[in-house]
Amino acid sequence: MQLKMIISVFLIFLALGCIEQNTEETKLEVYQGLGILNFGMPTSTGTSSIDVEKVTPDSSAFLAMVVRNNAQGGKATDIKVSLDGVEPFKITECGEVYNATDYRTESNCYTGVYTDIPDECQLMCYPNDEIPEYIKNDPQDPSWDPTASYLSQPKKAQRADESCFIDTTKCLQYRTHSMSIINPDEEMIFFWTLKAPSSEKIANMYYEQEMLGILGYHYHTSVYVGVSSMNFNEYNSRQSQGLSLSGITTSSAGPIRISSVTDEPVLYSGGTQGFILKLNVENQGNGIPQPNKNMTLTVEYDNSILNFKGQGGLMSEASSNDKKWFEEEYGEQTQAYNLLTMKLEPMLLSHTYSISIPFDLIKTNINYQIIPFYVRISYDYEVESLASIGVVPLK
Repeated sequence: MQLKMIISVFLIFLALGCIEQNTEETKLEVYQGLGILNFGMPTSTGTSSIDVEKVTPDSSAFLAMVVRNNAQGGKATDIKVSLDGVEPFKITECGEVYNATDYRTESNCYTGVYTDIPDECQLMCYPNDEIPEYIKNDPQDPSWDPTASYLSQPKKAQRADESCFIDTTKCLQYRTHSMSIINPDEEMIFFWTLKAPSSEKIANMYYEQEMLGILGYHYHTSVYVGVSSMNFNEYNSRQSQGLSLSGITTSSAGPIRISSVTDEPVLYSGGTQGFILKLNVENQGNGIPQPNKNMTLTVEYDNSILNFKGQGGLMSEASSNDKKWFEEEYGEQTQAYNLLTMKLEPMLLSHTYSISIPFDLIKTNINYQIIPFYVRISYDYEVESLASIGVVPLK
């Protein structure tokens, strides 16, 4: 198993003996994609994190989130891990102390801990007579004061004959780390170094803060559904011999689960035979599909044996743009199969969501066949975990 580290304070943790290669196999359940194995104070291999990490005022505290991608799943992309409820603690990076919600920009220290600075976060320079209107008319910074701490607004940098700005709303906050991809069977550890509040801030009394760790990522769940179909002679023969009358369904790991509840077998006696592919989509994970982000369900079917009858419904034949998206999303073409697509709202998965897709079976001149379907769902998911840090006053 390959263990990769995201390290912001590597030497400190190494000196404390808190970073080691994890030699114990860690496993995730099939209903997990990218899962949180541990969130809290970093500990030596083989020991669990203590319930409450305790520090003194103005000292450093450390949090780590260990995440793992399911070996039976797909690649996780656009990963972001973040802390919520950090105040009155602050975050230390590169020897400097920041508010958790301050933004990293091109001018800040980047140590290789994070992915490349987003393109939108780069320093943009314009001739003074060509400054974009959305910057020029910014009501929150009318004076263009380069020393103003508008950390969530474009900031000016001095340069001869030019005005340069960073749209920090596109940058990552100090409470957030990111990665572009974590492959199946990989683990990653994300670290934060926190600065505890002063004695004055906590009124020289014991103070305990519960922080929320949030893991967000993009994922796929893939399912093969093989629906059995046969003529009546074959059905009678199989039934008398006690043979299976159902097809087969296999699935990759992931929190969004797809199952077939199609009535089987599909029986025919010649000519075309209508039937309905019935799918259930359910959130079985420990988190939720991220709000305000669509999920895309696709179904590939063999049009040499099937006709799709549901055009005009929620699911429709893929357009050229849909097929282009599919190839980019999954890194493969649909081959000889036809592609159906539909959008799902995350709120629909507050309960099991059922989908019915009507088809005509047009190949009915053989005794027995498996009707193949390749079903995929693309989605953004979010998992949360809690950790507590206590501040013990000095007497």
